[in-house]
Amino acid sequence: MKRYAPLLLLAAACDSPVIPGRDVADVYPFDLATQPPRVLRWPAGHAVRVYVAAGRNETSTAALRAAFDAGAAAWNEAAIFAEFRLEATSDITLANAVLAWSDVIPPVETDQCRPALTQAVTTFCIDGLTTDSARLRAFPLRAPQTGESRVRFLVTVLGTEIANAQRLVAHELGHVLGISRHSDDARDLMWRTDPQVSRPTRRDAATVQVLYHTRADIVP
Repeated sequence: MKRYAPLLLLAAACDSPVIPGRDVADVYPFDLATQPPRVLRWPAGHAVRVYVAAGRNETSTAALRAAFDAGAAAWNEAAIFAEFRLEATSDITLANAVLAWSDVIPPVETDQCRPALTQAVTTFCIDGLTTDSARLRAFPLRAPQTGESRVRFLVTVLGTEIANAQRLVAHELGHVLGISRHSDDARDLMWRTDPQVSRPTRRDAATVQVLYHTRADIVP
């Protein structure tokens, strides 16, 4: 469940992954389905800071924050060499991603890069997609915030999905890390529709591990 625009993906030109105990059967495609395919991920060792926007009330705010905390902790456990880390930030000017309910106005402008909402969606836009210097476009900060935005991903969860927030948010955080496709196994967190688990499976973990040992074509 993701949306990217204008887009493309890459058949990974791999550095030699050194991932203990990982068989190719454990890994599903993670590159962007563009022509040619491209690999999108954060620089190795990067702390991906996520701003969790307030909901309409204390209940929805708490639910979204709890879903992020659980999802981030689960994905962080999959990093075997500290290749990535998801962490919360209360400062929107430091955020790399925003997590928000669909029934609140997000703290970033979306006029040029709009979410196409289902249950949940991760939105990002790529500039220079057909060039060697393709990069993710920043979402401008909404007034009264000023300055340069670092926000490259917007995760939007349908406001009626509080009961399912934990598994939906965990799935979308996989996209924020750079898993740009979906698993073909309904038992995986990154299954293409309505994931039934709330934390990465062995295959999800293996996939993100190989992703972070594959040369990136697009770096946020």
